[in-house]
Amino acid sequence: MTPRTPPADRPGTILVITHNELADVSWIDELARTRAGTLQIVSPIAGDGLPAHDAVAAAIVLGGEMSADDDDEYPALATERTWLRTAVDTGLPVLGICLGSQLLSVALGGAVQRGDTGLEHGYIDVVGVPGASHPLAHTLAGTHFSFHSDSYVLPPGAQILARTERYVQAWSQGSALSLQFHPELSPTGIQALVDVEGPKLATHGVDAGGWVAEATRRSPQSRTSADRIIGGWLDRALCPPHLSTHRSTPMITTTHAPFIERHHLYTPEAKAQAAESLARIGELDIEVIRLAWPDQHGLLRGKSMSRDGYASALANGVEITMAPFFFDTANAIVFNPFSPDGGFDLPGLQGSPNVIMVPDPSTFRVLPWAPETAWVLCDTYMRDGQPFPFSPRAILRRQLEELSQEGLRLIAGLEVEWYLTKVIDENLSNGSLGAPGMPGDPPTVAPVARGYNYLLENHLDQIDEALRPIRRSIQQLGLPLRSFDDEWAPSQIETTFDVLEGMAAADAATLFRMAVKQVARRNGYHASFMCTPAVAGFYGSGWHLHTSLQDLHGNNVMIPGEGEALSELGRHYVGGTLAHGAAASVFTTPTVNGYRRRRPYSLAPDRLSWGLDNRAAMVRVISYPGDPVSHVENRVGEPAANPYLYLAAQAAAGLDGIRCRRDPGPPSEDPYAEDVQRLPQSLAEAVDTLAADQFYRTAFGDAFIDYMVAVKRSELSRYDAWLEQHPNSDEYVNGVTDWEHREYFELF
Repeated sequence: MTPRTPPADRPGTILVITHNELADVSWIDELARTRAGTLQIVSPIAGDGLPAHDAVAAAIVLGGEMSADDDDEYPALATERTWLRTAVDTGLPVLGICLGSQLLSVALGGAVQRGDTGLEHGYIDVVGVPGASHPLAHTLAGTHFSFHSDSYVLPPGAQILARTERYVQAWSQGSALSLQFHPELSPTGIQALVDVEGPKLATHGVDAGGWVAEATRRSPQSRTSADRIIGGWLDRALCPPHLSTHRSTPMITTTHAPFIERHHLYTPEAKAQAAESLARIGELDIEVIRLAWPDQHGLLRGKSMSRDGYASALANGVEITMAPFFFDTANAIVFNPFSPDGGFDLPGLQGSPNVIMVPDPSTFRVLPWAPETAWVLCDTYMRDGQPFPFSPRAILRRQLEELSQEGLRLIAGLEVEWYLTKVIDENLSNGSLGAPGMPGDPPTVAPVARGYNYLLENHLDQIDEALRPIRRSIQQLGLPLRSFDDEWAPSQIETTFDVLEGMAAADAATLFRMAVKQVARRNGYHASFMCTPAVAGFYGSGWHLHTSLQDLHGNNVMIPGEGEALSELGRHYVGGTLAHGAAASVFTTPTVNGYRRRRPYSLAPDRLSWGLDNRAAMVRVISYPGDPVSHVENRVGEPAANPYLYLAAQAAAGLDGIRCRRDPGPPSEDPYAEDVQRLPQSLAEAVDTLAADQFYRTAFGDAFIDYMVAVKRSELSRYDAWLEQHPNSDEYVNGVTDWEHREYFELF
C-alpha cells in the first residue's frame, strides 16, 4: 500500500458522494462545520467527476436506490468503485453508508446479494460485536434507521463491528468504515424517502406514516447517534493542525496526540471540568489527588497522584496493572495471566498488560476527612481507546445509552442499610494478615447500640457522636443526603438519598460507601456493608433501589392514571424486572452471605412478585394517579452489591420489558404465598442461572458474563471447601459462618 500524504491546502475538505436527490447531508454538514471542515458534494451517476485522492481529507459515500453492481444502468458506479479501492489502498479515510457500504464491499472484493425481502427495514436494534478493535466500535450499538433491498458478502479480511441477529450492520477494513444503517437521516430526510419511495415501501408492508412519526420522536437520539458515529469519524479524519504538520500514515490513526485527545474521550464539558479541577487544586493547595476506579466487586482501587501526576493524567491517563481483575473477593487468582489469551478468551489481555485509567473530571471532590487530598473517579481503557471489557462503569454506561436511544433516562434513589460498630482490636499484631485466597482476620468489634426497637430516636442520639463526622463528610461531598434512620437490628443504620440520574446514582453509592468506611475507621469505628455479619443479634441488611424513568424533557413516564398502579410503560418496566430477576441475582446479591435474607416473612423478597406498597414483594410500587414522584422499589439487593452492575442489570431488564411489552400480571396481595417463581436461594444457584441466561449475555456480552461466572465460582469453591472442614452449624453465629465473616465483614 502506498502511504497517502494529505493535501496541505485543503486539509478540511470532506468529499460526499451522493446517488440520488434524497441524500440528506444537513447533519453531516453541521458536524463537519463544527470541526472546521467543509463538504464537497458530487454525484458521479449524474455526471460529476471525482477529485484526485490527495485533494480531499476523507470521503463519505451515501445511499441510493440502485444496487452496488448495477453497472448496466449506471456505468459511473464502476468508476466510483475503482476510486474507492484506490482511496482505501492509499489510506484515505472512507465512510460508506447503506449503498455506500455495499459499494465499498464490492470495491474491496465482496459481492452483492440481491432481492432479499426479509431484510430489516425501519428502526432496528444494532448490537456491537465483543472484542471489536476499531476505534469507533463502541459507538455503533443502538437503534438505527435502515432501508435496503440487497445484502452483500463482506470483502476478504473485513472485521465485523456490529450486527443484528441476521445481518452484519457495520464492518471495517483498513481505512474504510462501512455502515448498512443510516445514522445521518433527519426526520426531513425520512419524510423525503417516504414521499419518493412510497410504492416500494408498500410492497414491503411498511407503515410509512409510522416511520415519520418514529423519526420525529427519535430525533434527539438520532442527533446523538450521528454526532457519536459520524462526528467521531470526522474527528479522526480531520487531523487538527496542532497535532502534526505532516502525516505519511493513514489519517485515521493520529497517533501523535495525547491519549485522551487521540481517542476523543473528553467532551468539551469534560475539558472545562478538567481545567476547573486543576484550578481548584491550586487554590486549595491540594497535595495529593486519589485516582480510583471501581473493580468487578464494586471495590475502589487506584493510585495517589501528585499535582503534576494528575495534570499528566488529564492528558494521557495513567497506566495501571489489570492484575486486580484476575482476583475473586479474597484475591485468589482466578485466571492465568500468562496463557495465550490471559485466561479471558479476548485479544490483548495476555501477560497481565497495563490498561489506561482516565479521570472523569466531573467526579472531582475534595475529601473533608483527608487533609489536602482530592479524589477523582476514573474509567479504564485499553491502549486502542476502547473501554476495558470488564469495566463495571462502562457496562452501566452502555445500558444507559440504550435507554437514551429509546428517549428515556433512568432516575434512581438510594436506600442502604449498614452496620456501625466500635473497633476493640484491629488484630494486626495477634491475628492473620491474610494471603492470596485467604483474607486476614477482621477487627474485633462491639455494637454501638441496642436493637429491635426501630426508628427509636434515643438510639440515634446515643450514636450521634459517631455519626456526626460521617454525616458532615457526606454533605460536604455534595451527595444529596436525606436521612439517617435507626434500623431494626443493633447498630444497624439506614441511609437514604434524593434521586439522581443513573450514572450519578451509581457514583454516589460508591462514594458514600467509601466515605462511611474511611471516616468511621479514622474515628475508631468499623462500618460494614456486609449483609449479615457474624455478630450476635445482627440481622440482614438490604439495599432497596428506587427507580423511575423520565423522558428526555424530564417528565416521569411511569405516572399512573386513575385506576392504574403504573402507566403502561411502567408496568412493562416491572414486567422486565421480574422476567430477568433470577438471572440478575449475581448483580443484585453477589455474595454467599447475601442470600441469608431470602426467606419468607423477613421483609426481604424470596420470589418474583410485585405489589402495591407491599414490602414483601420483590418490586414494591409506590405511586398515586398523577403523582410526579411515582416509582418502583427493587427490594432484592444487598448493600455489598456493585452499584454499577446493580443499576445496569435494572436498566437492561426494565428496558427489555418495555421493548417486549412484558406483562407482570396482577400485583400480589400476599407475595410470600404467591405461586410464582422463587428467586435463587444461594449464590451457587444464582451463578448457574446467570451462566445459562441468554438475555444478560446479549446485554452485557458473553465475555463479561463468562468472566463474572468464573470469578464467583472461585469464591464458591473456597466456601465449599471450608464447609467440608466445618460442617457443624452450631459453631456459626446467627447462622453465619466464620468464612463469610472473614471474607466480607472488613472488605465490604
